[in-house]
Amino acid sequence: MRKWIIGGICAASLFGQKNATFAQTRNDPGLPSITSVGVPQAPQAKYPLVPNAGNFLIIVKSYKDPKDSQKSGLELAEDLADYIKSSTKFNPYIEIRNFKEKIAEENRVKAEKERLQEEYRKLGVKPDGNKISVKRTHIDVEYVVLLGPARSPWKDMESARRWLDEVRKIKTPPDYLCDKIVVGSASKAPIMDSIQSQVPTTPFRGASDMKPLNPFLQSFVVRNPSVAFDDAAEKLQAEKEEIEVWKKINHGQKYNVFECRKNYTLVVKGFSGGAVLQTADPQPTVMEKIFGSSPKQSLLENGALQAEELARVLSDPRVKIGLRPFVFHTLKGSYVCLGEFDSDNDAAINAAKKTIMSTQLQTFGGATDQNGSRDFKTQPLPFRIPGR
Repeated sequence: MRKWIIGGICAASLFGQKNATFAQTRNDPGLPSITSVGVPQAPQAKYPLVPNAGNFLIIVKSYKDPKDSQKSGLELAEDLADYIKSSTKFNPYIEIRNFKEKIAEENRVKAEKERLQEEYRKLGVKPDGNKISVKRTHIDVEYVVLLGPARSPWKDMESARRWLDEVRKIKTPPDYLCDKIVVGSASKAPIMDSIQSQVPTTPFRGASDMKPLNPFLQSFVVRNPSVAFDDAAEKLQAEKEEIEVWKKINHGQKYNVFECRKNYTLVVKGFSGGAVLQTADPQPTVMEKIFGSSPKQSLLENGALQAEELARVLSDPRVKIGLRPFVFHTLKGSYVCLGEFDSDNDAAINAAKKTIMSTQLQTFGGATDQNGSRDFKTQPLPFRIPGR
């Protein structure tokens, strides 16, 4: 599930860059040091991810620099890694992602401001650099905590998966290292009527309803991001294994994207999942399919539920969208799709895009995105069904 997440779990994106040295000011490790030539250096983690950790590892959690904490994302990741080192038989590792991309974006913005200032000067205007606005892409540096065996590396993905049950038995770390979840019963969760209104049967009481979620319950196997694919056959095999995992997750779901009768569909909405519902209800969930054997209480990831709910609404004849809905669940997110097409340049795609972009679910109070959006503001994108 390389491009995606389910369950506030998410373990989030798995791409990163690691390098160089970091400012030794440990009270603020989020600030990179500056070399004599002015080039920012990547943070140096206490437990850096290395290729000899093995081809396969288990990802536990990722952190970003929080706004409401005295600790940086790197410090939080290192605290969890310290917990793994002192409390388990596994070795911890930290992967730093998006640092180079963030610096590149900052340099691009700086260069664009300088270019605009020069344009103003040519026009005889004295520019104020602080008032020049340049569109930018917000990029967060992520600090991803992984673990592997203390002795011989796992030789393949199946070997790593056999250790997942042991990893999920690790005790919950201190609360400040955990995400918070809503604890309750699925039967008491807010009931979403597709065309009518949202009727919460149990009021949310705020912080008193939030409990720490053990990050080890959300762990899953990944390839070591620091190991390059040198063998084309090995890369192809890894892709096949990933597709099989996706098929397992989506099997039995009502809007399974793998049941699309043609090779392409249109992605219209993505849900990364902001909250998790913990429930004692016995029925299997999407989360259980992802993580295999679940703890005593199954985990229902909010993003997956929202995606399924939106697909249910779009399938209602009263919406009159005329396109079959699908949902693609992955380890990083859930994606709602519409329509069935022969190729990415199918003549029917443009007409479908216009229909989708003009659709507004004004009376629907359930499947909104993180900004509360109820329409489709993002241009639908053609998506090839994995494995076809």
